[in-house]
Amino acid sequence: PGRGVEGRGDDWNSNGTVCAAEVFDWNAVRADQRTFDLVLACDVLYEAHAVAPVSALIPKLTNGAPRGRWMLADPPDRAPKNRAAFLERVKSDHGMELVRETRETVTRAGSTDDVLVLDLRLR
Repeated sequence: PGRGVEGRGDDWNSNGTVCAAEVFDWNAVRADQRTFDLVLACDVLYEAHAVAPVSALIPKLTNGAPRGRWMLADPPDRAPKNRAAFLERVKSDHGMELVRETRETVTRAGSTDDVLVLDLRLR
């Protein structure tokens, strides 16, 4: 079962922006699942068996090119082989390309961590 939230920013009248979020089981995506221009995913490639189901979400969750975009945040040193396998798979299976990779340092609740942010787009 998923939870969702949808809201409109203060600038709704000026640019028509709608923000929606959903939580769901990636192994049981509904056939009528809505699609998005932007999908945010954080720390989802920690185990090798997660690569295939996360990759399979791209056509289920993402609007088509050129709007379809994923931003994936991942600990840079935790599972580099899984991240590489994911990037290879999304390119070959879905035509999604890595357009930018940045490393950020984030401090929260007294802990400082590096985060790799991948910006992927459907072509």
